[in-house]
Amino acid sequence: MKTILILSFLFLSVLKGFPQWIQKADFAGSANRSMAVGFSIGNKGFIGTGSEIFICGLPVPCEKDYKDFWEYNPENNTWTKKADFGGEARIQAVGFSIGNKGYIGTGGRSGYRSDFWEYNPVNDTWTRKADFPGVARWAAVGFSIGNKGYIGTGGNGTQYFKDFWEYDPANDKWTQKADFPGTVRGGAVGFSIDSKGYIGLGWSEGNLKNDFWEYNPANDSWVQIADFPAGGRQGATGFSVGLKGYVVAGNDATNKNDFWEWDSTTNTWQQKENFGGTGRIKGVGFSIDSKAYFGTGNSSGGYKNDFWEYNSGIISNSNLIENTFKVYPNPANNKIIINSPDKSIIELTDTNGQIIETVQQNSSIMTIDISSYPSGIYFVKVKTMENIFVQKIIKTVNQ
Repeated sequence: MKTILILSFLFLSVLKGFPQWIQKADFAGSANRSMAVGFSIGNKGFIGTGSEIFICGLPVPCEKDYKDFWEYNPENNTWTKKADFGGEARIQAVGFSIGNKGYIGTGGRSGYRSDFWEYNPVNDTWTRKADFPGVARWAAVGFSIGNKGYIGTGGNGTQYFKDFWEYDPANDKWTQKADFPGTVRGGAVGFSIDSKGYIGLGWSEGNLKNDFWEYNPANDSWVQIADFPAGGRQGATGFSVGLKGYVVAGNDATNKNDFWEWDSTTNTWQQKENFGGTGRIKGVGFSIDSKAYFGTGNSSGGYKNDFWEYNSGIISNSNLIENTFKVYPNPANNKIIINSPDKSIIELTDTNGQIIETVQQNSSIMTIDISSYPSGIYFVKVKTMENIFVQKIIKTVNQ
């Protein structure tokens, strides 16, 4: 039996005045694209499915739905075509990643879908998994918390939903959880921060919504958080970086390009620098380390394929981390060693946010025994006088 510890760093040190939007290479899949899905795995981003609009000689433009799938590499700002999505072409599906795998499901166009697929970037393959057990739908919300995935809300043309489901990839099983406590809705946004998930906004019973809710998988419960301050809207995009959540664009009768940050430590919203492109709905967003990416979508001028990077001001520089903090060996069987030039406090928590161990680091080298930890996901928080590191730990057991 062999225990493997996989480590990934997120350095949370705010650099004042630095956040900004920078346009990157256009999405390469088509001349324009909307209602696609996206997620990140490791240091790469992925976008697929969705629809393109084109001139076809009819009184109104025609649309073509896609099942293509593309990888974005931020290091060299390039797109690479990957294996097509395993299901049928569709729009308004749900996409998220769990560990080193990606997942896409639901959505539709010619009918609503409940099929659910897993993407393995190592061998560039898709595998069909257990179907989403709720009513087939599109415009739902999906995200991951720890080693589980979640899908909820959405609609099917005749009704909207508020049911909420958990997916466990370890046994390919869905479990219904506590319903989303807001009103039924479609076109909402969702993201996760550490051990909690968040859903808000959307279109509900003839009204645009601005309420936001936090889901805690530890006790399967929901709590309302601060309302989105810019009013109700639908078709916005949500993602998270570090301990903060973000909402960009959307529609409240006009297509928006404003950008908002929610601080999970203070439960407050703050407007940030506007998105650099035109206002739009139904774009794609995800984060890689300390940077966020957003693009595609539908603007008043038509579908878009521009793609932008947002620097949150949270420094995540591998060279800086290597020169400041080191954790080794990696992989590890029984212990991790943390090198730090500063005195620090180290907290180890599980995915429910429960503190398992707190260690005061008084020397430059600290050893932590992890041999008794069950397999699963944990978080290491290293606090110094000036900086905070949050580290995700995935401990798996191989036979």
